[in-house]
Amino acid sequence: MRDQDAPSIAERVGGPLIFGLGGLASLGWFTVQLYILLSSFSGQIITFDKSAFYLLGVGGGLVVLAYATTKEALLRKVLTALEAKVLTRIGIVSLFLLFALPWVVEELVEWVLIPKGYQICEAASHVWLLFEQIVFVAPGASCIKE
Repeated sequence: MRDQDAPSIAERVGGPLIFGLGGLASLGWFTVQLYILLSSFSGQIITFDKSAFYLLGVGGGLVVLAYATTKEALLRKVLTALEAKVLTRIGIVSLFLLFALPWVVEELVEWVLIPKGYQICEAASHVWLLFEQIVFVAPGASCIKE
């Protein structure tokens, strides 16, 4: 590679930084929403943020990209065969989770809550593109728009 073809320092630092921060933010938001969901299971109103569960796959993929770009672009080292194999597998699992996890978790939440008498409160639930928030109310609880 000639000097004029080499990426600038801004490109070498910017890519890993954006991928890393995006991955950590995605994984953080997923973790917060998972905690909120699990801690609210004994309450009268349970809010399930389905869209947050897409972020586990997104975060995993971005962390893989951050690692690879840090090593290859910033440190200018080549990934070993083992690193490439592990990162590829993590990327494939992340891609699978991106599409499957939100639907599986939604079914699990309904499978647990509906037999306990919880109902979906259509007035408080809402959907916009991939953003979906489903509100479940306990038996006897009021279903009003929050």
